[in-house]
Amino acid sequence: MPKQDKGSKLCSEWGLNVRQFRYSEWGNWYGLIKSYPAALLDSYGYLYLESPTALNIPGIKIGKRINVPKCISSLPGYVRIKQENNIVSQKDVKYQDESLINKTQWKNLLQNKEITSEHDLKTVLTVFNSPHNRSTASEIATILGENNYHIISSGNTSFSRRICAYLNIKPPKNNKGGNRWWTIPYWGKSKGDGKWFYILRPELKEAIEELISEGKLNLRDIVDRIPEIRIIPMSKTIEFNNQSIGVVQQEFFKKDLKNRYDCLFYLKTGGIYCPRNTLLLFQYDNRIIACAKLIEVIKYKKPYDDVYNEALSLDRSSIRIFDPITPTELKVIDREFKKFSQARQLININCLTSLLKLISDKKDFQIAEEIPEENADKLFEGAKRQITVNAYERNPKARSKCIEYYKKLNNGKTVCQICGFDFGAFYGKEVEGKIHVHHVKPLYEIGDGYEVNAISDLIPICPNCHLVIHSKEPAYTPQQIKKMLKK
Repeated sequence: MPKQDKGSKLCSEWGLNVRQFRYSEWGNWYGLIKSYPAALLDSYGYLYLESPTALNIPGIKIGKRINVPKCISSLPGYVRIKQENNIVSQKDVKYQDESLINKTQWKNLLQNKEITSEHDLKTVLTVFNSPHNRSTASEIATILGENNYHIISSGNTSFSRRICAYLNIKPPKNNKGGNRWWTIPYWGKSKGDGKWFYILRPELKEAIEELISEGKLNLRDIVDRIPEIRIIPMSKTIEFNNQSIGVVQQEFFKKDLKNRYDCLFYLKTGGIYCPRNTLLLFQYDNRIIACAKLIEVIKYKKPYDDVYNEALSLDRSSIRIFDPITPTELKVIDREFKKFSQARQLININCLTSLLKLISDKKDFQIAEEIPEENADKLFEGAKRQITVNAYERNPKARSKCIEYYKKLNNGKTVCQICGFDFGAFYGKEVEGKIHVHHVKPLYEIGDGYEVNAISDLIPICPNCHLVIHSKEPAYTPQQIKKMLKK
């Protein structure tokens, strides 16, 4: 079949609505493009080009023709529709129960919104778009911007329950006789580190491919695939006054940035070009301390606040802080990476899966106000949690008891016990009662099972005083901060 006919057939099958396309079986040499939006195709997928600037990325050389030495499948933004190997080797699959659903049934299920929610569809398509049609719950959660992999695993259980009820079938059983719900849409394979791959069942994979070819599914519109990975350097001295990594993670990323309008991260120097959904790695003090997904780059005609030329609008729900990633850890993932600098470096997109695994393996840092109320049945601060790094539970009931005690001492008002700041008096009744609670004794000095004394161990303070207290290690005491205020 001629190249033009082959490319036209693939555009039709994959639902690509472009003004011009170019096809290359191996994805390395293409004719020049004059009309946009356009697409470069190979036998397995495509690279969507919104405008000519989409070609201005590393890995593409433009002369009399478009040359992609490492093929378009290596470029950020490439969408794989077909896999070169149809399925994972069956001998490596541990959970491979007999299929209860055929391809036609899967096609109907995926189009039935009462059975398949938008989140279910995104989850399934994320696995479909992953190498060898397999991914872990943690990797899926990171790609979809979820904070916890349990959202993926519990969502899969609910999805499978609806399917079984609709088709009147029973799920496979585990060794203890319970229902193994997740094996309705997937096979399973151990990664060897306590985690498991979800592997798309062949019938489900074929159903998705047919729906795409029939124009009933558009992978690009449904799965927010990460097209690029970029490091964003942050100045420790100029921007953050030599604050510790922990303070920057808590005060800037978890509080300040998340509460900004449009969740904007401001840049003093411009010239950054990133496609939507780029995974941004924030570099601070020679470490990667946080990540987030990009919505768009905002370029100001005149510097905002007379300082900032650009801003990164971030997906608020995708912001994550974690145990910092070192240069050595990054070198293991991407051999082309040399060292951190003030350049906004690109990380090889082919390292995405390994990077997402590293991030998901890192432990999240959780601050006091984020502990869910339902986990606070006892006033215990010392029980270690797996989701924190060398940290202890901070109990909201203890926090409430502390605030109420000091409120009585201040004529019913909630004020900072260091500087006397009153949110209600300053901002109005809408924010009356807002306050931080500081642990007088550092949590890392407390042994397991310690029972907190909400009166003697905790003290209500304002965010400013709290920031100053934790601006060094070991932290300042409240008495030391009061002396600073008297100077």
